[in-house]
Amino acid sequence: MIDPDGPDSGPRTPVPVSADEPPPFGASWKALYVVVAGTLAALVALFALFTRAFK
Repeated sequence: MIDPDGPDSGPRTPVPVSADEPPPFGASWKALYVVVAGTLAALVALFALFTRAFK
């Protein structure tokens, strides 16, 4: 039987997140996004080179 007073008895409230909260690592969100986009671009270029080299 389900316990009506258990931990899942009510609606879950979201944890508030501040817009000014710093990223998990790095100086700012913009810097983190630049690193992620740069990594993606480098991987795409690397795989394109591999495709041409081993075609």
